[in-house]
Amino acid sequence: MPAFLAILGLAVLIMIIVSAVIGWGDPVTERMVLHMYWGVATSLMGLFAHTLTLFFFIGTGKAIREACQDHEQAWPFIGESSRFKGIIAGRSMLANLVFIVQPILGAALYSGSLHSHWHLLGFGATLAVHGWAYGTELKYLGLNNVLMSKVAEWRMSEGIITADPADHDEFGEPS
Repeated sequence: MPAFLAILGLAVLIMIIVSAVIGWGDPVTERMVLHMYWGVATSLMGLFAHTLTLFFFIGTGKAIREACQDHEQAWPFIGESSRFKGIIAGRSMLANLVFIVQPILGAALYSGSLHSHWHLLGFGATLAVHGWAYGTELKYLGLNNVLMSKVAEWRMSEGIITADPADHDEFGEPS
């Protein structure tokens, strides 16, 4: 699933760029219709990608909590998972917000009630926020995999291995 989420985020990034390239130029051409279709598809795909990533973190966090909640020595795993989810939630919701606002700006531009600079500013914000959120999601997808492996290792050792995340660096290696 993490690999699918990473590929999905990359596809959204490519779609943002393709939509911008198609839409660049005279707003009265047939390309604008294609740009509108690409823009809406990109927004829907972006909403899907960031929401699915957030649900993935919610689901893995719940799995970790259920595996560790009855064992006080494993509570640091729960805390680490909650921290990951908190970071991802804010950035994913911001990315979803720009994917909602940008098509609205495009529609306002097309109707003539907005200057094109606002849509271009929205494009820049969409690209920047998606890149920032996507980079964060990639990082924490990897860290979440390490955490899930540590939880599995802890469970297999029947609690003998320490669950203190301070004993390991961010990549799960002993410090």
